[in-house]
Amino acid sequence: MSKISSLQDIKYGALFLQSQLVGTDPEKVKTAYESFQALVDRFYSENREIVSERQYRASRDNFDFFLILVETALNSCIAENESTPTPD
Repeated sequence: MSKISSLQDIKYGALFLQSQLVGTDPEKVKTAYESFQALVDRFYSENREIVSERQYRASRDNFDFFLILVETALNSCIAENESTPTPD
């Protein structure tokens, strides 16, 4: 899976969980939170070169901050990909 595809997968996974994280069923919220934590862990493990440990820890408890990190990483990868010349 390419870096961009992986970041998109993480982003879409988080957006899917967003409504479940604020639900009224405690069990569903707990399950969604555990899934969210797994996405944060995956994001950090795949992107340690651009995410500090402090950002990682902060994003584990802050959904909005996590999405900002993912979007920033995704936009950076897309820009880098577009500026890289393709071999002829």
